[in-house]
Amino acid sequence: MRFTVRRALEVAGPEAAWAVVKDVEDMSRYWRGHREVRARRLEDGSWDLAIRFAFPGPNNRGRARATLDEAARTLTLSYYEGPVKGVVKVYVTEGEIVTEWDVSLAWYLRPLEAWVKRHFMSGAQHALDRIVEAARASAGPAPPRPLTS
Repeated sequence: MRFTVRRALEVAGPEAAWAVVKDVEDMSRYWRGHREVRARRLEDGSWDLAIRFAFPGPNNRGRARATLDEAARTLTLSYYEGPVKGVVKVYVTEGEIVTEWDVSLAWYLRPLEAWVKRHFMSGAQHALDRIVEAARASAGPAPPRPLTS
């Protein structure tokens, strides 16, 4: 299942948005499909993530490797164990935040793939909205506009 979701940064700057995206230990705050994420920093600088997904049941756990590319402002999540496998990238440009998904579902979720794709796309849009809002809040209030006569 492949899709891309974009969100304009508006007044939130790219550095503020990237600061939110790269905080993998706090990702469940923005990506609500991840109920709980335990992150462990590895020697190579990447992160090993133990994930409990938001849906109930015995198959709601997974693992992923998170890598950060500071120069490209890109977070790559490689899901290798659990109900979702594949790669999700989140990157920040000068004017927008983008997430690209290329994942497959476990066999027991495939009959619901069309619904799951819509659900994931909606969740990704909401996550990007939350990230932009957090970036905007961290940047503080906008400077006052000069008075003109």
